[in-house]
Amino acid sequence: MMHLKKINQFKEDSKGASMVEFALILPLLVTVSLGIYETTNYIMLSTKLNEIATGVANWVSGQTNVATITDCLIGANLMGTDYGFSTKGAVVVSGFEQIGSTSNQKLVWRQASAGGASSITTDSATGQVVSAPFSLALDPQMIVVEVTYNYQPTFSYFIGIFPSVKLLKVAQAVPRGFGSFNPLPPV
Repeated sequence: MMHLKKINQFKEDSKGASMVEFALILPLLVTVSLGIYETTNYIMLSTKLNEIATGVANWVSGQTNVATITDCLIGANLMGTDYGFSTKGAVVVSGFEQIGSTSNQKLVWRQASAGGASSITTDSATGQVVSAPFSLALDPQMIVVEVTYNYQPTFSYFIGIFPSVKLLKVAQAVPRGFGSFNPLPPV
């Protein structure tokens, strides 16, 4: 009889129920909050990388020499200062020309910031584009800007559920002005 009374008393006592419920829900709340933070951070970074790519493409399309293109690459680092772009990111600017009336293009010149490597593969003998992970616009002359960034999520150090990602953003522009656009001296 005494045991039955204690069991009934235990059933009716709800003093610790809120703490137990909170302890059960807390990991889910923390995970969702971190996910929202990382998603927001990723979207803001992705937007900034798009701005850098289009900005550099716009700047370079109006330039005619190596020094001013180097300044454009420095400008890219300045645009991405809030995200540590100078250490985690790189920019590759390439100039392409259409081969005759075909849909083939060849590399005429390329300049990159420190650590920059193009994802466009070209034939070393002819300079013709072999492959690219994105579509190249067809124009007699085209500037392609590739912006890469090694994104390391903020909380991956602690939890390890968000993997690091290499981001690639591309912008293309047609050179402004007249004549052949090749800011680099012949090789």
